[in-house]
Amino acid sequence: MLMREAARDDKTLARLENDLKVLSLEKAREEEPWELITNPTLFDNPIAPRRKQQAAVGLFSGFLLGCGLCLLKENRKNLVYSENGIESILELPSLGKIKTNLESDENIKLLSYNLNKDNSMQKISIIPAGSINIKDVEKLAVELNKGLKEKELIVTKDLIRSAESNSQIIVLSIGLISREQLKTLKNMLDLQGGKLEGWIELYS
Repeated sequence: MLMREAARDDKTLARLENDLKVLSLEKAREEEPWELITNPTLFDNPIAPRRKQQAAVGLFSGFLLGCGLCLLKENRKNLVYSENGIESILELPSLGKIKTNLESDENIKLLSYNLNKDNSMQKISIIPAGSINIKDVEKLAVELNKGLKEKELIVTKDLIRSAESNSQIIVLSIGLISREQLKTLKNMLDLQGGKLEGWIELYS
């Protein structure tokens, strides 16, 4: 008998505790869940995103990213992108820069004039280097020939054939030749022992 009454009392207590929890939740829901601490401040001029600043940051970030990617690409391919890099490997002077669009290029006339001054250079070999467009080199040779007097000009990658000339000129494009290619060419020309005047850069 006492066990039944104790069990009934436990059920009643549990029901009363549940009812108390429900009433507490209802009361909490009816009260305001937040409190205003300070009055809001309104500015005369609306605050908007700083678009110019964001654009400047975006451009600068894009520039840095582009430079980083170019450097990474250069290092992977080991290409040379500077005159100093070429001169440091070939140990030869630059004879000038000439555009691939050869129309009305005064540099060609000046180079022809310079080559004409040396009477010992009766036969001149132009040596294309790297991944330069051979047709651009041949066009350069044609234009140079127009200004040369009683001199033979040939375009060849054959260093045995070019060794028969009185003088040799390397033609290349910066960014289209690797350090390994330059070092290999320099080593082969040293073994050949022919006279080298310098190198010419063709650019677009």
